[in-house]
Amino acid sequence: PFAIAKLVSNKYKRTGGLGGLSAEVTLLPGLTFRTSFNGNFEYADGAKFTPTYQLGYNSNESASLSISTSKNFYWNLNELLQYNKTFGKHSIGVMASHEAQAWNYESFNATRTGFASNDIPSLNLGNAQGQTAGSGKGSGALESYLGRINYVYNEKYILQLAGRADGSANFGANNRWGYFPSISAAWRVSSEPFMKNISFINDLKIRAEYGTTGSTGSGGQYSSLGPVTTPWGTGFKANVYGNADIQWESTTTQNIGFNISVLDNRIQLEGDYYIKKTDNLLMQAPLPAYMGTQAEGAITPPTVNIGALQNKGFGITLNTVNIKSNSGFVWRTNFNISAFKTKIT
Repeated sequence: PFAIAKLVSNKYKRTGGLGGLSAEVTLLPGLTFRTSFNGNFEYADGAKFTPTYQLGYNSNESASLSISTSKNFYWNLNELLQYNKTFGKHSIGVMASHEAQAWNYESFNATRTGFASNDIPSLNLGNAQGQTAGSGKGSGALESYLGRINYVYNEKYILQLAGRADGSANFGANNRWGYFPSISAAWRVSSEPFMKNISFINDLKIRAEYGTTGSTGSGGQYSSLGPVTTPWGTGFKANVYGNADIQWESTTTQNIGFNISVLDNRIQLEGDYYIKKTDNLLMQAPLPAYMGTQAEGAITPPTVNIGALQNKGFGITLNTVNIKSNSGFVWRTNFNISAFKTKIT
């Protein structure tokens, strides 16, 4: 094994860079504008050459060389406008943001065997008969608009409204955009006058949330192409049927929870109960084999919005500080438990 490891040449090199620019301007008291632009690129190439050798009973009679290259590029632009104001017992925060991002990649790989010599590991010196080659490329883009309003009264009553719109290149023009609202509220019970006589409770808060999020899935509206052998030579066909009518997969979550800290915050307990409902699941259409989905030269069924499911569950977390001495010794304990049940609806 050591001799083979010394004989085989396996090199892989990455070259790339990343960076960004950002700026922040205070337009008015409490009103701030921030913008940033970030990006990264990477180029990678690798080569693995396995020469012929005879090491006792272990031998390799045909040298092989595999090479691969890839390149990736990504950029992200974000603008954010935020306003915060406190007057009396009221505190308000308003935020609006826009984000755009795009990416692309390209790859190539090839393998040849049957080299006449181990001295010059160059791909064009291998046997063209039986060679393999492959390549791939793709791209994507996402644009988002986000707005949020926070309101706090007397440090006791908290309300947040948010909404976002996302447009993805994974979907066709008619279903490109998804809209996802949310609302949450909290009541800090420990700040109420009737709680002042309960000194061992440091903080008690009750929370409730309702909101929707979206997913683009792993596929898209497009059909990828692949080679196919024909009586007239190599041609190409669609590997999978495209579907311009797919739309965002959405998950709506309802959650209630609480946070409580007692005994100078040495015991903290957090609990949540939630119901999640997912609609328009992005999955491959479950077409049967007799429709030609598994035969040679078959085209894979398209991605479709099909079915829905529901998750119900809870989570409880307990954090304790058991010992905290003046010498600096601290003993903390953490315990958590969660459970959920999934139902296809």
